[in-house]
Amino acid sequence: MLGTFSASILALLLICGNAFTASGLNMTNICLLLEDNALIASGESCSTYYLCSNNVPILQSCASGTYFNKNVQSCVSTAPSYCAVDGADPCTGHAIGTYTAVPNSCSGYYYCSAKGALRSNCPNDLVFNPTTQACDYKDTYSCDDTTADTDSSSSVINLCSYVRINKYFGNAFNCAGWQICSTDNSFKTGTCKDNLVFNTKTKTCDYKSNVVCSQVTNDPNLEVTAANGGACTVSGNVKSATACNQYYYCNGANYVLKTCTGRLYFDTVSGECVNRINAVNDCDRCLGSDDTFVNAYGTDCKGYLYCSNGFRHSSALCANDEYFNELLGGCVKENPNFECCANSTSTTIAADSTTESSATTAKTESGTTAKTESGTTAKTESGTTAKTESGTTTKTD
Repeated sequence: MLGTFSASILALLLICGNAFTASGLNMTNICLLLEDNALIASGESCSTYYLCSNNVPILQSCASGTYFNKNVQSCVSTAPSYCAVDGADPCTGHAIGTYTAVPNSCSGYYYCSAKGALRSNCPNDLVFNPTTQACDYKDTYSCDDTTADTDSSSSVINLCSYVRINKYFGNAFNCAGWQICSTDNSFKTGTCKDNLVFNTKTKTCDYKSNVVCSQVTNDPNLEVTAANGGACTVSGNVKSATACNQYYYCNGANYVLKTCTGRLYFDTVSGECVNRINAVNDCDRCLGSDDTFVNAYGTDCKGYLYCSNGFRHSSALCANDEYFNELLGGCVKENPNFECCANSTSTTIAADSTTESSATTAKTESGTTAKTESGTTAKTESGTTAKTESGTTTKTD
């Protein structure tokens, strides 16, 4: 009997442990940002939601005729204004003659007519306010437009359409980072001070010794700065993003988030995706690495990072004026002169860990330089050449 029970529990964990929506969104990574037992919208049906139990998302369903409201954390008789699913009637649960917001859009809205949903947009740079059911000024109703370009290799979501407003939660790219949704379409971000990190269980800044920091998954769908990629005018221009393996590409109107293939990193000098050793990029270089220790950005290759679960746990400098070589996994006498840590990109690094790595053999990164897009060259923000999609040579804004 005990064996049968254990097998059932294991099967449940296997099913729930990797909860992906039909669009490929990993709900587990959202649960990791939140306190235990939080309820989040499914993003696929107004009548379903997830219970985050010990960071594991468990799919739940509302009773027939009711809809999940993330802000009251329960099923209600009227569908919330932010709830609309691609391929489904966005007016489901809404009365005829009312309005509902277009997901991931600040200006878009649906009018629920007797014949179905009619989509429209607010004019003159106004935004749709679901509370007043009217177009409003941006300084009256705050909204961050997270509509992703269809050409983007990463579909960045509006986290505030999934999680409860006015509650602090973690950052998928920074252990010290926190976020809070002020509305269903806008959020604020910040970073814990005094070398503290964000504790998702208590929703407060805490000592590192008290935090596992499992919320850092570097999931490109949860890139909080992607909504602020900014406007641009020159198609083909590129600039770095938060994660080492991502960058922004200008489509002629806005910067769109892109992700390098495999384990390549974005190089801010060439504007291309290259082998991680050759990428000049001030970012968390633990991303995508199976090694415990990797070179820190800049520092004349004397600094290194201690990695845990693919993110930076701490950093240190080699003693006795030695240099760190991540291919060898330890401090050495000879400077490896990797581009990622070369003196020309030198930055200071706090020795927040006194642990020194042993000179054990580490697996090297295979592969050669890869281009971000096909075509000819364009100027990056750093002033050097980068491949464009348009196939013409241009300069940055």
